[in-house]
Amino acid sequence: MATATTQIKLTDKPTAIPVLFLGFMGLLLLVAIVTGVVLYAPFMRKLAFGEVRRDRSTRVKWLDLHNLLGIVTLVLLATLEEFVLLGMLPVWTANVRGLYWVLRRQM
Repeated sequence: MATATTQIKLTDKPTAIPVLFLGFMGLLLLVAIVTGVVLYAPFMRKLAFGEVRRDRSTRVKWLDLHNLLGIVTLVLLATLEEFVLLGMLPVWTANVRGLYWVLRRQM
């Protein structure tokens, strides 16, 4: 159960929308991370981790560097994402429940 400080009130409605938006963007980032891993995993099995094929064309070399940078960024973003989602979860769920009741009263 949410505390009184995290429950939404009718006067808090303008601040609830950005919090809901931030939570939604965080969920979209999580979806982007998961789909990136799903798409990259079959390709990753063919090469050693972090391998950059320098003997191939410039385009392949840049593609390998792009993929390596993506994996490094993935680890950093996934860690940051989990901390933010875990920290925002109580506030976000309280705002979703509160916004539902506020909008229901206005109908």
